[in-house]
Amino acid sequence: CDDRNPAMPVFHEIERRQSPPDCRAAQMLVNEAPWRQAGIGSRFSFYRACLARAVQQNRTYVDVACAASSDCLPEFVHPWTTCTADDVQAAKSEGRATVINGYDECFAFFQVSPKPQWPAMLWAAAATSFLLRPSAALRARLAHDLAHLPPYRMAM
Repeated sequence: CDDRNPAMPVFHEIERRQSPPDCRAAQMLVNEAPWRQAGIGSRFSFYRACLARAVQQNRTYVDVACAASSDCLPEFVHPWTTCTADDVQAAKSEGRATVINGYDECFAFFQVSPKPQWPAMLWAAAATSFLLRPSAALRARLAHDLAHLPPYRMAM
């Protein structure tokens, strides 16, 4: 997308918050128990709700269990934060992390925007785009496949 897309300012705000200049000083919302009992669409809706809670609370969203368990498809999706597991441990020990362990702790943010100036649909578009950014490996695979596939033709 280019910057004429109305969701891009929100996307860039998410990107900025998820890549703090110093993860050792960042306030974090740490999810240690992703919602695994549902399909991939429901799980990403849950992750988006938790991201909304983090944005509303001026925190960086870190999903430790999600990354550790491969539930977030790390081979397909770009990492959601630049903060590491060590940064999370430091935040927890220094009291800079709010830890959540379940669905109920993000439920209030399922259908709403974290900021009143962002319409809910705009937020949903920007947050979903952020969470589903393709990884470098997936982009490389797609580029390779597109370079080697014949043109698509429709039969009539």
